[in-house]
Amino acid sequence: MKIINKFKIKSDGDLLYCKIETRNFLKVHKPEYVENYVFALMELGTNILKYAGEGELWLIAEENEYMIAALDQGEGIEDINWALEEGNSSSGTLGIGLSSLNGMEKFILSVISLNEDDYNGTAVLFRPKNLKRDYVSIHRNYMDLKYGGDFLYKKGKFFIIGDVNGHGLKAQRSAEKIVRFFKEKVLSCVIVDDIFYELHEYIKAKSLRGVVLSIVEKTKYVNICGVGNLKILVKELGNVEIYSQKNGIVGEVFTGISEYSFELENRVICIFTDGIEDTLARKIFLKSDDVFLCAVSAVYFSKTVDDKTLLILKEGK
Repeated sequence: MKIINKFKIKSDGDLLYCKIETRNFLKVHKPEYVENYVFALMELGTNILKYAGEGELWLIAEENEYMIAALDQGEGIEDINWALEEGNSSSGTLGIGLSSLNGMEKFILSVISLNEDDYNGTAVLFRPKNLKRDYVSIHRNYMDLKYGGDFLYKKGKFFIIGDVNGHGLKAQRSAEKIVRFFKEKVLSCVIVDDIFYELHEYIKAKSLRGVVLSIVEKTKYVNICGVGNLKILVKELGNVEIYSQKNGIVGEVFTGISEYSFELENRVICIFTDGIEDTLARKIFLKSDDVFLCAVSAVYFSKTVDDKTLLILKEGK
């Protein structure tokens, strides 16, 4: 999956720019989609401005097909089934509502509405029916923490990858404070046990959320010390092996750490949390020979919404 373009939508002018850019792109790459996708962009963008004030529209490519995603942090949709029924629309939109997109013969509309203590919002995906998937995922840069508590922090030859429990503002704040904790520490995989124990007490004392965590030391080798439900994929000459770490959660139930070490030559190492399904991680991983370092959060358009972190390490040229 590749994000072709992302548009911040805060005004009618932003929506018009998104419309023009997307139309010009599709005229070249998928002319048969132009009319339907421009129509979908305008409806979804108008809804963002009306109900959330601002949000994002994405054009995504996968398997020679294209999809549109709309994301916002508004109040969500109270009754999704009603919104998708034919003829139902709220005033202020184009007057046709999501039902018009949902009723298109060759396309599928997926809508997720979140209404939690620390996160509200709506995620909408508009895609062709011939793109067969059990679920669809979208990957965001990890620094956009408003969608979750994933984080990646680099300090010298060390990478710290973490996944804080839960989503939204509370998870984000915990992630920021955990990263700050590491910024003040002298790191060494030799004494990493002490660092995990100290972090455990720090999280409890600050009433932060627990975290699944891995400290990665990268030189000629990759040394991995992890706590929590983490998995490691190792690829060498097309063969993929998987390793698992399950040792509790720092700040909640800390039962020790797992350690792995791999020589990087001819190998690619992928570390991911339990929020990413094995099949998805493998699919991304097998296409990632040219990736040196990549951290993403996955937003799933399915019955379960989650945002976890994926880290891919490859020896640089």
